[in-house]
Amino acid sequence: MPKLAILPEGTSLTGFETRPLLDWIETVAEPQFTRVPSGTLGHIGEWFESLPACAAGTPLKPTSAELRWGGVVESAFSEDGLTGVYCAPDPAVEIPRTSGPRAVLLLNSGSVHRTGPHRLYTLLARELARAGIPSLRLDFRGLGESYATRSATGEDQENHPYPESASTDTRVALRWLRQRSGARTVTLAGICSGAHAAWRALLDSEIRAEGAVAESILVNPLTFRWQEGMSLETTAGTQLQEVEHYRQSFKRAESWKKLLRGQVQVGHALKFGARQLVSLAKNRINSLKPTELGQELLSLSDHPARLSLWVSPGDPGLALLRTGAPGISDRLISGGRIQLRSLSEGDHTFSRHSARQGLIAQLVAHIHAQPN
Repeated sequence: MPKLAILPEGTSLTGFETRPLLDWIETVAEPQFTRVPSGTLGHIGEWFESLPACAAGTPLKPTSAELRWGGVVESAFSEDGLTGVYCAPDPAVEIPRTSGPRAVLLLNSGSVHRTGPHRLYTLLARELARAGIPSLRLDFRGLGESYATRSATGEDQENHPYPESASTDTRVALRWLRQRSGARTVTLAGICSGAHAAWRALLDSEIRAEGAVAESILVNPLTFRWQEGMSLETTAGTQLQEVEHYRQSFKRAESWKKLLRGQVQVGHALKFGARQLVSLAKNRINSLKPTELGQELLSLSDHPARLSLWVSPGDPGLALLRTGAPGISDRLISGGRIQLRSLSEGDHTFSRHSARQGLIAQLVAHIHAQPN
């Protein structure tokens, strides 16, 4: 049987049929920048078609559509081109139940499929189930196993972390999850672009009219209003992170000792401080009238759903909120309308095991304690 090797152009191997791999660079970028290697997949498909027909094998016996393990039952979600995994408590196992019907909908983080960054969503969903709370970890259109669509301008939405269909997909998933679980209300949660989706869902008129959302938990958002053409770099909030760095440094005695010892770049700090004073003055002026984000926040005043912002050390989420809605955001935080939680550890996607475990424990405890 001939062997196929897909290799960079100009490479050859003895005994192999070789074809050039023309689109390999698009498969090794960061997840949000990768593209499906259509050329390579086409070569592989053509090679399979060229093979002689094989004798029919023994059909596999159908297996159960459910996975039961460790007090958890998982099954596939498929609705209107969307896919995901429904995770629920195993009724055969005695576990604590929540005080009332509720469920959790986990929304894609970046271009990572429904398992979440470093499998965080999978682990979180199973811990929620063991606490008596069912959940659905969803793949938006164009992510994971869900079918892709095109944007209103005809742009390919394959592998896009901020798909135009996000609110529509959320509506479909919410209705399915409430019917399947029997939950009266659902908590939305997401990291990075998933936080953006959870926020925009609160502003969706149909979702608001149905009253299905009890809370939106935004973990490390990088924007509150995505627009096509904005950067997909996860380092887009560098300047705001620098602001937070200096804010925290001013509170530490060691930072002042370094300044007195001459270990601080005074020129850079002074220039940065001057820029921030100008920015602060502009924000004070802008705070006299609501910005677009400020108006959106104020529109939630008559919305029963809770809004929570969870931020890792140095992540720009809180600075983005304050910059986008000066004055209003601080009033809503101090008044309890926005619940702020500053996490003690974890980078943007919680790459360290201890940070993931800590976040999961806090989320499960928080969701379990909330009223329905």
